[in-house]
Amino acid sequence: MQTTVSEIEYCKLNFHCETNDADIISEKRSEIVSKFKNYKVPGFRPGRATSDAIKFNYGKQIKDGLVQELANDAYNNAIAEKKLKPFGQPQFTSYELTGERFVCDFTTYVAPTFELGKYKEFEIPKQHQTKTSDELAQKTLQELRIKFGETVPFTDNQFVQMEDNVVLTYSATVDGEKIERLTAENEMCRVGTTPLPGFDDQLLGMKQGENKSFAIIMPKELNDHLASKEIKFDVKVVLGAKITPAPLDDALAKKIGVANIQEMMNAAAVVGANKIKEEEDTHYANQISSRLVEAHDFRVPSWLTSAEAKFAAQRNGVSWDTMTDFEKEQYVSGAEKSIKLSLVLNRIREDMPTAQLTEEESFKMLKDNFAKVSTEPEKAIEQAYNNGQLQILLNRIRDDYTISAIKETCIIVE
Repeated sequence: MQTTVSEIEYCKLNFHCETNDADIISEKRSEIVSKFKNYKVPGFRPGRATSDAIKFNYGKQIKDGLVQELANDAYNNAIAEKKLKPFGQPQFTSYELTGERFVCDFTTYVAPTFELGKYKEFEIPKQHQTKTSDELAQKTLQELRIKFGETVPFTDNQFVQMEDNVVLTYSATVDGEKIERLTAENEMCRVGTTPLPGFDDQLLGMKQGENKSFAIIMPKELNDHLASKEIKFDVKVVLGAKITPAPLDDALAKKIGVANIQEMMNAAAVVGANKIKEEEDTHYANQISSRLVEAHDFRVPSWLTSAEAKFAAQRNGVSWDTMTDFEKEQYVSGAEKSIKLSLVLNRIREDMPTAQLTEEESFKMLKDNFAKVSTEPEKAIEQAYNNGQLQILLNRIRDDYTISAIKETCIIVE
């Protein structure tokens, strides 16, 4: 089959394929006819009809099937011949079978080509923990005490303190533009747990029904796109409640499903140790990911970036149509880095066999992960498949595994 390729736009190709090989077309036609062997044909017992009789009764269906098979073969052969990595399914604009001549045209999106740069043996600063596993265990126990503690609404004279439960209505702007992700109405939160540094401190001393405006500088570790920008908040404390922590005793242990206080403390110790490991893993993964993106300078197709940005917004429950231009830019920027990292990791897996998992291994790891949080992992996997999240989760497992393999080659420095 002869194939001509032209680039319509960056990473979007148009293919024109044609063949006059009568033997190939005849062989493919025979394969299609054989699929109709057991179809009902007047005058013949099931399975006994001749090829000519089948062609006479099912001529249109056979031709349609033959054209479809030839089109699929044209696509598969063209992709293999040109050694391309397609995104999504091809869009056929035309195909025609005239006698023993087949012609088709289709477009498809492909991954950008780039040279694989440095991807291992990075020098990475060591993660320095600000808290020990024991401190994190104690924090977990305190959170349980507060969760099951007694809640009493604010009186007129009481004001916000750490650990209070408050209902807030707030909005945020950057350079005069509203940030939907930092805007909420009647949102419940516990003072002292907000991830944005300085936000909780601004709430201290406020009374129920009080309004306040203040500004906070966004740290890089929370948001690359808003890093170092001044976020202006308008906040109202709608309601407030004081919490009296529950006693640390067997009664509390039984409320969370363990036999006694000792088992609860042991479980908290495990949680503390796991949090230390999670923070370390996240630190090293972020360090490696940023170096991989910086080490590979190639353009990500705009159609791919746009699709990923809109999908990310949908996952976060945000409407793309109601976003400001500034917010869309943040999503697009994040999508570009995410896609670039994913493309680089795919290339690394080709170059580094120890950094890749088989389909079976990936699926087993996914099932094991679900088993940690669900008593019915099979059902959870089915649900992930139905809502379109399964492949995303499998890709994340593969990427995490690849990054872990790269980490083994890196040098951790003080």
